[in-house]
Amino acid sequence: MRRLVWLVALVLLLLSLTACTTSWQGEFGDGLYWSLDFWGNLRIEGQGAIPDYEMRKDESLFDDELNGPRAPWILAERIILSVEIGEGITEIGDEAFAFCRDIKSVSLPNSLTRIGVMAFYKCEKLKNIILPDSLTEIEQYAFAYCFSLTNVPLPEQLTVLDVCAFHACTKLREVYLPAGVSRYSSPFYGCENLETITLAEGHEQFIVQDGVLFNHDKTKLVFYPPGKADTVYTVPEGVKIVGYASFAYADSLKKIFLPEGVETIDDYAFENCSALRTLELPPSIAEIQNSVFSKSGLVEIKLPDHLTTLGEGIFYECTSLERVELPASLETIPSGLFCGCTALQEVEIPEAVTHIGLHAFAYCDALETLHIPAKAWVYEGAIHHCDNLREITVDETNPYFYTIDGVLFGDGRSFGSGGSTLLAYPAGKKDDEYLIPDGVVRLGQCAFGGSQYLKWVMLPNQVRSLGSAVFHDSRRLTGVMFGTGVTTLPTLFFAKCNRLKELFVTDQLIMIENKAFDEVDSLRHITFTGTEAQWNAIEIADGNDVLSRTEIVFGSTKSE
Repeated sequence: MRRLVWLVALVLLLLSLTACTTSWQGEFGDGLYWSLDFWGNLRIEGQGAIPDYEMRKDESLFDDELNGPRAPWILAERIILSVEIGEGITEIGDEAFAFCRDIKSVSLPNSLTRIGVMAFYKCEKLKNIILPDSLTEIEQYAFAYCFSLTNVPLPEQLTVLDVCAFHACTKLREVYLPAGVSRYSSPFYGCENLETITLAEGHEQFIVQDGVLFNHDKTKLVFYPPGKADTVYTVPEGVKIVGYASFAYADSLKKIFLPEGVETIDDYAFENCSALRTLELPPSIAEIQNSVFSKSGLVEIKLPDHLTTLGEGIFYECTSLERVELPASLETIPSGLFCGCTALQEVEIPEAVTHIGLHAFAYCDALETLHIPAKAWVYEGAIHHCDNLREITVDETNPYFYTIDGVLFGDGRSFGSGGSTLLAYPAGKKDDEYLIPDGVVRLGQCAFGGSQYLKWVMLPNQVRSLGSAVFHDSRRLTGVMFGTGVTTLPTLFFAKCNRLKELFVTDQLIMIENKAFDEVDSLRHITFTGTEAQWNAIEIADGNDVLSRTEIVFGSTKSE
């Protein structure tokens, strides 16, 4: 009986799907026609270009303002198993088949000349595709995150192979670069198993030596296939530039030797080189650009003494990094320089440093103390979520910044606020209560971010300005008392404070911004000095659902 019921249900489902397929067709673009059959085969016919689309900007598929123009087959994106594009189609527009995760095969016409930006983005089951000889352009991220793609023969007529065209196609093992491709812009970035790259015979722009791609005169190392099994590599003499993401994801390499004469290391050059523990940089290095060692396995490194600037996020999420010797001439600690360096035990900021940027020392869990030199200017959000940071000190001659009990402040001249700004409360400071000192008028972005021990914080009436994410992920915070100066709770103000239970808020509060209470489910009680009508007049943005479940005690009730 149960089997019969199951069979009847299956027949009804198939009949309903068959009925639906009659509506899965229509005209679009400029005289083009599409149809999707019962078996998930999408066919597109006509003459000209498939238009550009925006398949998704938001989780809501039905909100045109959020999503922009969408392909007519978007509601069937998880049903499409194959795509056949008929002769006469000249271009596949941007995002035309993006997020169609179940597409396994694609047939392309000999009339096709261009595949647009993110055209097959995250088509995760696409295994093979034959690109026609007529194709001349593959735009950025066209096949990004096509995890099943194993073979892509690039046609000889191809001239444009844009940035990250095959990003994170992790099953690609070999690729061929046609003669017409004269500019290499990391189309295979993140293809971590790619072992071999070959060139068209007599290629005028590039040369391959020992399996590694260089520009024709070998002054620039362009691409080291990350799937190569070698553990040691010596960059040849004469190379001046280590190119963009050139060694990215080369996780077998334990040692890399750079020759004297290398002048520039481009963005992401050694990103995700997980086996790389140390690297000796020659004195000829003049420029280290953004995120060069991000997420690598570096344990220690010494930067050349003469450098005055560094790119942003050079050591971003280098979770094994313990020691760094910064150049004495360094003038700026750029944004995100050590963000996520959870093993970094100590770092000496050079006396020449004049600026410390956003997130420069964020999530440095092993760092216990940090000293700010005399000339340094510290930006909001520079120091936060350092689990074991107990104390911040400032050179006594610094004209703008000071500390009280290890807490970092900027005086009124720093931010033009007419009073001091609390910039960073060390997350590892072991006090469980804190009263904001008199004279403080602003709490900076992430000022208490990641606090490990604080349970109660009290804001005096002078505090009238708040940055975003001030108490983000304060692990033990249970309550906060606001003064009359606070009118707005900014975005992510209490995000991830999962022990927050009680607030005292005055009737001066008029706005709670988006996700101020994101991932806060523990809040149980708010004392509000105003009336219920005043509370209902507060503008509360999305992402603050916990407030609808919280008991509000109003001023009139309290007085009774």
